[in-house]
Amino acid sequence: MGDYLNKEEMKSIEFNYKAKTYYALIRTTNFDTYYHHYATIMNGKLEAIFFGHHCFIEQEGIIRSTSSTTDPEINELKDCIHKALQDHLTTGKYYGPNKNVENYPLNENEKAVA
Repeated sequence: MGDYLNKEEMKSIEFNYKAKTYYALIRTTNFDTYYHHYATIMNGKLEAIFFGHHCFIEQEGIIRSTSSTTDPEINELKDCIHKALQDHLTTGKYYGPNKNVENYPLNENEKAVA
């Protein structure tokens, strides 16, 4: 594993699962050559299902889950969160209660565009 650079960010993303909209908080930890993204679903029932499958690694622009399962419900949920996270990282769009904020600042040098 790479060296921890002691930089963490929190973001809220919106995702669709079984025709409903949910939110997840993503805590991103920056290491020297990759990022860890830890997802917490803001729904107790879904978070209980998702438990243990909440970590994604991003390296060279590619995001992958750090866990595997044969449970189709967990896989569907992981896929929904993975897609929302990838969309966020690709477009820079921030999703959350304040829909007026379109670009979430990725670091202290970047500014949000309203």
